Amino acid sequence: LEALAATRARLGDEVPLIPMTYAAIVERYGIARFCTDAAGAGATGLIRPTAANADLRPFQNSARSASSAATRNSNAPLASQSSVTRSN
Repeated sequence: LEALAATRARLGDEVPLIPMTYAAIVERYGIARFCTDAAGAGATGLIRPTAANADLRPFQNSARSASSAATRNSNAPLASQSSVTRSN
């Protein structure tokens, strides 16, 4: 998050910043806290790859709340579900 904030400070608000992190990191940090802190550090989006059967609702709800509370206006959502390829 420190690197994200430093990058935001260098680039200003014009450039979207959409970091990618592992689900385990977000879950250990705390989903709501991570989304709030990422938005506060300048994230305009967030990619979190996930397992095919994972319940994304807690993450998406926290991301929505953090996006609403963020001071920056952005067309990018704070969270995006990764695509999953399944073989039959």
